[in-house]
Amino acid sequence: MSRYFIGVVLSLLIGLLAIGFFLDLPRPVTALVADDQVQVIEPAGGGEFKFQPRDEISDADRRLIQAEIARNTARLEKEGKLAPAVPLDVPLSWPIAKAPGVLDFNVIGISNFVDHNAAFPNQLQDYNCGTRTYDLSSGYNHKGIDIFTWPFGWNKMDNNEVVIVASAPGTIISKTDGNFDRSCAIGSGQWNAVYVRHADNSVAWYGHMKSGSTTSKAVGATVAAGEYLGVVGSSGSSTGPHLHFELYGGDNLLKDPYSGPCNSMNTASWWAAQEAYRVPKINRLMTGSAGPTFPTCPTPEVTNEKRIFKRGDALTTSAYYRDQTTGHVTQFALLRPDGSTHSNWQHTSPNTYNASYWFWSWTIPANARGGQWKFRATYQTVQYEMPFTVVGGPPFDFDGDGKTDVGIFRPGPAEWWYRRSSDGQVPALQFGTSTDAIAPVDYTGDGKSDVAFFRPTTGEWFILRSEDGSFYSFPFGGAGDTPVPADYDGDGKGDVAVFRSTNNTWYIQRSSDLGVSIITFGASGDLPVTADYDGEGKSDIGIFLPDTGAWCD
Repeated sequence: MSRYFIGVVLSLLIGLLAIGFFLDLPRPVTALVADDQVQVIEPAGGGEFKFQPRDEISDADRRLIQAEIARNTARLEKEGKLAPAVPLDVPLSWPIAKAPGVLDFNVIGISNFVDHNAAFPNQLQDYNCGTRTYDLSSGYNHKGIDIFTWPFGWNKMDNNEVVIVASAPGTIISKTDGNFDRSCAIGSGQWNAVYVRHADNSVAWYGHMKSGSTTSKAVGATVAAGEYLGVVGSSGSSTGPHLHFELYGGDNLLKDPYSGPCNSMNTASWWAAQEAYRVPKINRLMTGSAGPTFPTCPTPEVTNEKRIFKRGDALTTSAYYRDQTTGHVTQFALLRPDGSTHSNWQHTSPNTYNASYWFWSWTIPANARGGQWKFRATYQTVQYEMPFTVVGGPPFDFDGDGKTDVGIFRPGPAEWWYRRSSDGQVPALQFGTSTDAIAPVDYTGDGKSDVAFFRPTTGEWFILRSEDGSFYSFPFGGAGDTPVPADYDGDGKGDVAVFRSTNNTWYIQRSSDLGVSIITFGASGDLPVTADYDGEGKSDIGIFLPDTGAWCD
């Protein structure tokens, strides 16, 4: 490279630019500080999730269910399909599981336990001497555990994201399916349910399942602990998607599986590992274009989820809690692609909730570093993370302000001239030769396009780093190839790539893992035209057909 030199014609103004997100709130706030300084930032919205499910099984319906169970039990015993009861108690495992691929860390909350106070109405006592239960003026005292899906229970139901599983091994002694499953009020209507008898003759009821989701196994078939039984729904007398889990002992008397000072039914816990009364967790972290909305039941929730952003986009970060407790502090952070901390803030819970959520609104800076960012929360010593991507800015943005800069390349002296849109200054430099093909993109992911060229005669690349003015070179491609650099893998950095017209093949070296993609696309005479045509944050290969004027990608 001794015959090539880099000459700076006009000095470049270097300043320290503060990179910061700013809250988009209807009231004045203190700007976020960077790195290790933590601020208390009030959320833009959120609070208690108030639409927590309830249900009722009328005495008449309960008698019908119990009669059906008794008939089936007698028949199965006669057929030899039910083994004699064993005296040992059967420990219960958790009856809920999330489906594969669900991003949530946790998927449920508990709205109601068994009511141990026989009086009514509003005479409440759960196993822990609290009032996390309910009764009705009709005389109904809640007889089970209501486990609701959270967040976005209707979406979870529609997408089969949360399934009901057998809490213990046993035999199916009754099941119902095909009933309406988008109930929003306590009233009439049959639920979809599966009933399983265990080895000690205890029976578990699993109710309110999604229509058409119950296990294909017939009455009399056995199930293992953890085996699929159905999808959480809102069938029967129900106000929203949840599992009503009800337990009867071998003596046919109602049991509360939780051990506690106010459990009047049984002293020992039925759970193999009983949870605490409150289980403070973050169920989900999410990034989006706006905060969520919760329409009227049974309309699915609008999450406004978004995981790929451009510089200048609105960004909403949200956290969804189970059993968030008064005074609990959550530490939040936004992490850059290199792992450094961009912003820190914290939030203190003002109350105790069965389910709650909070969100904060920001704007992606024009000079934000491209690549995979992380939204991190630390709550009750547990760290949660959700990645999101900031894609590269416009082409030929040499000053990183999010705007394309007007520029020229003068082949004779191999000079680069561009006008910075940020301040109007016109830097110029010499880099390359008259026969080189210019190829400026943001190769380093600092938010600025790097001056670069491809040498068609040798298949070499020369890149001038915008951060420090140093350059590096390497071979990729061959003589006669056309350079088509772009961010094909969506990591916020430009990938070196060439289009070979002799065989209509694209060769792309991914910056994320340095792997090479080889794709044949096009025909003789086609021109390569790469861009992010579908807005997913990754450049797509494309061609223009000069003879027809058609575009293909």
